[in-house]
Amino acid sequence: MQAGDILPLYGARMVAPALVTGALYDAGEYPAAVQVDAGGQIVGELWELPDPAIFQPLDEYEEYQEGDPDSLFVRELVTPTRLDNGKKEPAWAYFYTNPVHGLSRIELGDYRKVIARR
Repeated sequence: MQAGDILPLYGARMVAPALVTGALYDAGEYPAAVQVDAGGQIVGELWELPDPAIFQPLDEYEEYQEGDPDSLFVRELVTPTRLDNGKKEPAWAYFYTNPVHGLSRIELGDYRKVIARR
């Protein structure tokens, strides 16, 4: 299950596929997105949340706890590019905080393609 699979349960609406700067790694059961200055893009989805309270169950799903240095992920404000119209819009994204050595980099940045090959 991916976050996009649970968001509709909370009334969220998928707006468009999008790209964000970063690198994506295969952590087995989930993708591990990391921030990089340049050199990679991650394929994702831009979602509209009807209520900021949705962040609570989403943060729990992503194992993110604000201010906790041991959180598996951190939530950061990013500016992805929408693939339907090329516009940039601010959005929140979760980034992996653990070391990625030993994980395979997903060169095309699209975790759904990795899942489809399994």
